[in-house]
Amino acid sequence: MEPTLLPGDRLLVQRVGPNSEIRIGEIVVMEDPDPRYKGETVIKRVIATGGNWVAVYRGVVFLNGQALEEPYLKEPPAYVLPPVYVPPGYIFVLGDNRNHSEDSSDYGPVRRELVKGVAVAIIWPPKRIKSFY
Repeated sequence: MEPTLLPGDRLLVQRVGPNSEIRIGEIVVMEDPDPRYKGETVIKRVIATGGNWVAVYRGVVFLNGQALEEPYLKEPPAYVLPPVYVPPGYIFVLGDNRNHSEDSSDYGPVRRELVKGVAVAIIWPPKRIKSFY
């Protein structure tokens, strides 16, 4: 998630229930959807929720055909992702360090129930304290 999050950052995370709303742009803490890493936790940014389409072309992420403004990126994605439909009950997540992140561009939409919480703020170290809202 660099440059948004750095090694050693500590987060304040708000737990979410199965019916809690998760919004596009939020940073989520979730169980790794890759069966090889079952039980591990990952942090990713929500790019799309159920019922939306996502694509990546020429270094730009498109949501329902509209380019996303993503000032938090370390660098634009250096890959192409054909349009992917996100079914209801799923989310599409990407890391902010797109070219070095294992995310939905690799494993597809993620079941919403894997989300444990939403990052609210960086609370440590003191010089990096920052709210995401």
